[in-house]
Amino acid sequence: MRHDAREISWHTRQLWWRVETDQPVVAARPSTSGEGVQVLVYMRNEPTLFTRICAFFEQIQYNIVDAQINTTRHNYALDSFVVLEQHRTSDTYRDFLNYIEHELGKQLRTRGPLRNGNGKPRISRQLKHFPLVPEVTLRADDKGRFYVLNVVAGDRPGLLYSVANLLNEQNIDLCSAKISTLGERAEDTFMIRGEPLDTPQGRVRLETDLMQALSI
Repeated sequence: MRHDAREISWHTRQLWWRVETDQPVVAARPSTSGEGVQVLVYMRNEPTLFTRICAFFEQIQYNIVDAQINTTRHNYALDSFVVLEQHRTSDTYRDFLNYIEHELGKQLRTRGPLRNGNGKPRISRQLKHFPLVPEVTLRADDKGRFYVLNVVAGDRPGLLYSVANLLNEQNIDLCSAKISTLGERAEDTFMIRGEPLDTPQGRVRLETDLMQALSI
């Protein structure tokens, strides 16, 4: 329900014969929207997976502009991203498809230590002059199984990595997410759970730390 027919067809071709694979599956193709690269990641779920994927794209200076993060019933991550080259130095992304598949797959297999980001992010001129005040809201879902975290902020390189890394540091599990970028505005929704969210103090700490991380 979260993907269109073309995406479902692509996922099926990639995964039907390795549903319970022990190795990460990374596939990349030109985005069907006509700009950027669409990336599929499928593997056994693990706590730092989303953070590692975000760190990889920050390292190669690609910006995540759309993402759908899902966990299957048999605890596999089925994650889909649309990424754009931050500085738009080329008109085609085809040369990078094999690189993304090979290098991201290698990093996910080796599970090496998480790397730091690339320093201070580059902020667009429009966002510098008309900054968007971040908004963070956290509430329990209707069934009381998860918390719904909504984040609105000015889009910038490394934004999603900052959120993912903070969740990882506070031992909060990411169950699903919907990432959207509308011009200079990022609107992200996360389904999360974890022991720190069981207390008011833990929830306040998460909201406070996120506001600080998102402020430009």
